[in-house]
Amino acid sequence: MNGGMVLNNKINSEPVHSNRNQEHSKLSHFCRHKKPYLLLLILLSSLLIVTAIVLLAWGLTRTKPRPHILLIIADDMGWADVGWHSSDIRTPALTEMAKRGVILNQFYSQPTCSASRAALMSGRYPFKLGLPGARPLAAGRKTGLPTNNTILANLLQDEGYRTHMVGKWHLGFHTLKHTPVCRGFHSFTGFYNGMQDYYLHSASQFDIVEGVKAYDMRTDYIDEQGNPVLDNILWDKNGTHNNYIFNERALEIVREHSEKYNEDPLFLVMSYANPHTPIQVPDQFLTSGPNSDLTNPLRSKYAGLITAMDSSVYNLTQEMERVGLWEDTLVIFMSD
Repeated sequence: MNGGMVLNNKINSEPVHSNRNQEHSKLSHFCRHKKPYLLLLILLSSLLIVTAIVLLAWGLTRTKPRPHILLIIADDMGWADVGWHSSDIRTPALTEMAKRGVILNQFYSQPTCSASRAALMSGRYPFKLGLPGARPLAAGRKTGLPTNNTILANLLQDEGYRTHMVGKWHLGFHTLKHTPVCRGFHSFTGFYNGMQDYYLHSASQFDIVEGVKAYDMRTDYIDEQGNPVLDNILWDKNGTHNNYIFNERALEIVREHSEKYNEDPLFLVMSYANPHTPIQVPDQFLTSGPNSDLTNPLRSKYAGLITAMDSSVYNLTQEMERVGLWEDTLVIFMSD
């Protein structure tokens, strides 16, 4: 999305303490990374610079809490596909945050998914990572975001954050070290590949390979001993729209954090599939939803996917407010 990042900052002034050293020491050697000594030298992207400023300010004062960070990523959404830029797609939750926050109208992303996400997470130009913007990472390809790069989740985990990702990864999974839980995330719920059927969760790039349809919906996590667990395939979600799966998991993370880890800051990445193809819309956002009056049927479906995402964002932010996390949260919304 060319020129579409929104920042919304809600932070108070109570100190926060952490058991981050104990947590980091428990991580399996398979998933550990080397801590960089010159942290700011790798922070080249706009998002990482914003996050670095927040962390640097906290590190210099140590009197304010480390903010919770909610990073919301839409997939292939355009400039005129949000409520504050267009009148035919309604995004009330996101629009309200945009009005109260800062809109960065010259924030540019790469032309394809993998390149944008690699730059976002690493702070480096994607061509330096072997992930140029001309082609996204193909399903099953034995490559990905190089594991010798420390990424944003690693850095925040080192600072005591509980780190979770929900949705689309698309940065490689051919080795254990390329998976999200070995890149700094305590848990990951979603799909590894770049696109899939919203209901069947088959990786569509595989569908033409000898008739194989690869099911791609899982929850990976780091167990209590610090080991990565990657065998929890969500077979029971076959037939459930991605939007509902991701919404449900996000609410679980927020509740668990408030109950078990309320002394630590939260970093939650909501990486929606919406509105990437195929354009498959939950019925409530098409036939009776706020976008049903659009005259172009395809535009109506596309708008429905975005409004479905907005509804999920609303549910998430309301839950964060209910459990007491919202007032200390930095919210960042963008498209890849």
